[in-house]
Amino acid sequence: YERAGDRAIVRSAYAEAFAHFDAALAEMQHLPSGEERSKRELAILLKLGPVILIYKGLQRPEIEDVYRRAYDIARVSGSEHTLFKSLWGLWFFTNMNRQTAAAREYAEQLVAIGRKSSDDALFFEALHCRWSTAFFRGDILQLIADGREGIQHYDSARHSRLSAEYGGHDPGVCAYTVLGIGLALYGHTRQARDIIDHGVSLGESLDHPSSQT
Repeated sequence: YERAGDRAIVRSAYAEAFAHFDAALAEMQHLPSGEERSKRELAILLKLGPVILIYKGLQRPEIEDVYRRAYDIARVSGSEHTLFKSLWGLWFFTNMNRQTAAAREYAEQLVAIGRKSSDDALFFEALHCRWSTAFFRGDILQLIADGREGIQHYDSARHSRLSAEYGGHDPGVCAYTVLGIGLALYGHTRQARDIIDHGVSLGESLDHPSSQT
C-alpha cells in the first residue's frame, strides 16, 4: 500500500495516494508494536500529511491529527528531520487556520531545532515559518527582521529544493516578497518596490510557476 501511494504521488493522483496511505495505516495495526512499527508508521504519516493538504484542503482537521501523531512518534525517534517535518505540519495547520499564537510557538520551536542542526536548510525553513507567521499576525517589525535575515541566508542552489518539501513555493522568492510588503506597509515604498522586483526576477529565473503567483 505504501509503495502504491508513492507511485500515485508521482502521477499526481492524490485521491488514489490518500486511499493507499490510509490503507497502509490500517494494515499497520496488524504489526507487532515496537520501534520498527513506529518507524514505518511515521514515514507513512509524513507522506499522508501533504496528500491531505493537496487533496482535501488546507484546513481539514485530520491534518492536525496526522501531524500530531507523527510528532508524538518523532519526539522519541531521535530523528531530527522527522521531528522537524512533523512540527512543520503542526505549524502549517495552525498558521493556515489563523491560530497565529500557536503558530508562533511552533515557529519558535522550529527555529530552535534549526539553530542546533548541522543542516542549514532546516534553519532557513524555520525562518521561513517565522516570517510567514509574522505576516499573518501583522507583526511588521518581526516580518522585516526575519525577511532580511532570510535574504542574507538564501542560496538558490541549496535552498530552492525546499519548495518541494515545504509549502510548495521557493522560500527565497517568499522572503523578498514578504519583506517588500512589510517595507511598503512601513512606508518605505521605493525600497519595497525594488525588493519585490528582485523577488519576481528570482521566481522567473527559477522557472517555478507556483513561486510566481
